[in-house]
Amino acid sequence: METLEENANKVMLALLGTEMRPYSGEELTMQLEMSPQELNRAVELLCDQEMLAILEETPRDPYSFGAVKITEKGKKTFLELKSETSCQT
Repeated sequence: METLEENANKVMLALLGTEMRPYSGEELTMQLEMSPQELNRAVELLCDQEMLAILEETPRDPYSFGAVKITEKGKKTFLELKSETSCQT
């Protein structure tokens, strides 16, 4: 089982590797092969860190949100961290 941080990283990588648009929980679950509960926790963590924004507040059961999109802060921060990690290997 993946840790919360690992799941959050998967969500960020998925959103950075696709067109910049809102994604539903259903789309992310299918793409990431993650349970709705794991996805909900990862999205909550990323929203608390201002890396993701919830664009549709109305939850779509079993998800705690309607749709999310990566923020500029999230894009910039994650790309910087990814770049630093690549340079260290």
